[in-house]
Amino acid sequence: MPKYSRFKSKIHPLAYVIGVLLLAIVVAVIVMSIPSEKQKIYNEYYQKQIRTEEFSAELVIDKDHLLKSTTVKALESKIDSKDLVIVYIGGNWCPVCVKEVGVYSKELKKNEELLEKVGSILYLQKNADKEISGLKELAEKFKFDEPKLYPTLLSFYNGELIDVKYQEGGEAPIDIRTNVRNYFDDVLLATK
Repeated sequence: MPKYSRFKSKIHPLAYVIGVLLLAIVVAVIVMSIPSEKQKIYNEYYQKQIRTEEFSAELVIDKDHLLKSTTVKALESKIDSKDLVIVYIGGNWCPVCVKEVGVYSKELKKNEELLEKVGSILYLQKNADKEISGLKELAEKFKFDEPKLYPTLLSFYNGELIDVKYQEGGEAPIDIRTNVRNYFDDVLLATK
């Protein structure tokens, strides 16, 4: 008979179950506390917006904004699918981007026909000190100037570039809304 065969575990099986449940709860809390991409975009822009001198409540990004982070490679796949694609290129380091970003979702939500066709605005985040990988090649492929000014809006339909909007800033909130609304109206007209 083996030397240690008479020793039995003195830990009740219920203790193991409770331990596993506690571990699962801790993991669930950690996972739930990690912000989604949508929350990250909102947090980054909102914090910048409320700290600007030109703060305007009507331009603030909503928590339920329509921006979805993407990469140039994923964007090219979406363009190749021949769907309507609207792309916002900018970053929270850019004062004009911070000022305008909230208007994009708000105006798209008002344009129900366009919203139904596009669903969201793809977001290519431009870092202040780094180029977007693949953007130069995308610009060459679709024959548009690689953005030097931000924010930039691009629209693609049936695999082709249909409209570009570069923004230089310095506009009043009503002018920003009007310019974005007109851009979306032009995009919708080009898709009919």
